[in-house]
Amino acid sequence: MLLDLADYIEREKTSVWGLLFIKGDQFTNTEKEQDLVAQGLPEDIVGQCARLADFRRVIIIIDSLDVLSISRQHDSLKVFLGIIDRLEKLDGATIITACRSFDLQYDPLLQGRSWQHKINLQPLDFEREVKPFLIDWKVDISKINPELQALLQIPQNLRIYGELAKPDVKRDVQLEFASAYELYNSFLNEIVIKNKTLGNEALVALQNMAEQLMQERSPSCSKVSFGTSEEIVRQLISQEVLFLNSRGALEFSHQTLRECITVRAALAKKQTLSQFILQYPQLPFIRPAVRAFFFYLRACQPDKFRRQLWKVLSHNEIAYHVKRLICESFAEISPVDEDWRSLLRIFQYHPDLFRRLLWRANQGTWWNIITQRWLPEAKLVQDRETWLLQFVSWLGMWMNVYPTEVVAFWREAIAQEWANPKNIAANISSMLIDFKAWGTEGVNGNPSNPFQKENYLQRH
Repeated sequence: MLLDLADYIEREKTSVWGLLFIKGDQFTNTEKEQDLVAQGLPEDIVGQCARLADFRRVIIIIDSLDVLSISRQHDSLKVFLGIIDRLEKLDGATIITACRSFDLQYDPLLQGRSWQHKINLQPLDFEREVKPFLIDWKVDISKINPELQALLQIPQNLRIYGELAKPDVKRDVQLEFASAYELYNSFLNEIVIKNKTLGNEALVALQNMAEQLMQERSPSCSKVSFGTSEEIVRQLISQEVLFLNSRGALEFSHQTLRECITVRAALAKKQTLSQFILQYPQLPFIRPAVRAFFFYLRACQPDKFRRQLWKVLSHNEIAYHVKRLICESFAEISPVDEDWRSLLRIFQYHPDLFRRLLWRANQGTWWNIITQRWLPEAKLVQDRETWLLQFVSWLGMWMNVYPTEVVAFWREAIAQEWANPKNIAANISSMLIDFKAWGTEGVNGNPSNPFQKENYLQRH
């Protein structure tokens, strides 16, 4: 998207804009602003933009803040954020940056930062954009389950799936995947292991590279340290497993592929999730790989998943931010009955982590397990008022999905005084601003405009 934007700006004949495009992933070893000049960026970039802004609108695009976030030299991100802060003060300058939402949420330098506008790139539309590819590849649409459909709405996953599904390439592989790990693992088996030129030698080199990048917290490695023949490197680049960056170093073609290979390397050494976490400094850069390992266990080894999950949460040497990541990732899965014991233990022994899980549990079958299994437990605990008030607030995420049930719970909370009546009333009133199902049984009135709605909230 950024490249399309840059092309559009550069095609303009009127020269009303000036463009500066910076690929942040090429400056991961930056500790101070002078290092940018040594690595190719013009000197006094803020001053030059200020002078140019006197004559035309200046657009500064900074790509890959997420790569800077996970690099070994975390000062790189600080340098670029400092530049952004100074550029923001210029009249006639617009700064556009790109970053994964994961890093915006978890990196301490990014999570509290305010942006004037955020554009969330939405998944591809399945019916309009994904389905035509599947039909062209002669894929049986009826076998596309909801999990796979969600995977294929991500462009990179669709490209990988296409490599496996295209009818002109005969591949003996099942095309039903429940997780990104399964998809990328099949891709590696078909594209690397079964390739006579690549095979196990290439796979071992890829795993070693993934581990090296984790140890060094770097996005790339030299061709020499990759340790295979030039032919194997060329084949991996040709198959879009690796690519050569502008400095001639090797990088994985996609972060998800890198994470999959990192997990595969750990599994080859028979590591558990906790052993994998403790192998590295518990800094933010390990989080994507930890998530990948977590979702692999869930999809491929559900019997080991719950034991290893609890091992991580109860381990004294594993940092809180990693445990928080695990619990918030747990909220992204669809829980089954066998998960209830794990959820109850988290609630009983790690209430703060459970609270973070609860506020992420806003999709799929979480409604059933929270309302039917957890709520009765919450009514029995010593600090029941705090938890029941949390539940009343949590219902706000579901009020336009299950309005009848939510209204019934709200009425029960008021009638049985789950908490201080004023707190319950204030909580519900604040959520009713976004309530849409005013015809639901148990709701009196039907405010049709903001003024009527405000009066309704005051009355009720």
